[in-house]
Amino acid sequence: MTAIEFSDFLAPATPVAHARATDPETSSDAADTVDVPRAKRAVLLAMSVWERAHGSDGITYSVLIYKVRHMARTLGMHTEQSIRSRCSELEKLGYIETVTDPATGKPAIARTRYNRPCRLHRLTRRGRDLADRLTSELTT
Repeated sequence: MTAIEFSDFLAPATPVAHARATDPETSSDAADTVDVPRAKRAVLLAMSVWERAHGSDGITYSVLIYKVRHMARTLGMHTEQSIRSRCSELEKLGYIETVTDPATGKPAIARTRYNRPCRLHRLTRRGRDLADRLTSELTT
C-alpha cells in the first residue's frame, strides 16, 4: 500500500486515470481529463461533512454521490463511477473503511432508497485527520 502525501490532495489536475487498450480513442481522451486528487478530495470532504452532521455510523454510496454532487460547485463535477473508484482507492490506502456489525464482525448492511441492500462506509481516524486538514486549507 502506497501512502499518499497531503500535498497530493491539493495538487493541480494530474490525470492518472487510464482507459483499457481495447477501449475506443474517446475513452482515452476522457480518461485524460480525470482529476484524481480533486475527486478524492471531494469524497473525503463530503464524508467529513456527513459525519459532522450525522455521526460516524456510515454513509451509503448513493448518499455520498448526492453529497459530492451537492458540493460540485466547489469541488468539481464527478460521475457516480468516479466517486466509487475514488472510494475504493481511499479504502485501500486506509482513509475509508467499511462499517462492520459489532455483533457479527461482518459488513453492516443498510438499504438504498430502492430497498436494495448496500454497505456503509466511513472515514477512518486517518481519513478524518486528512479531511480536517483539507477543510482548513479550503477555508484559509
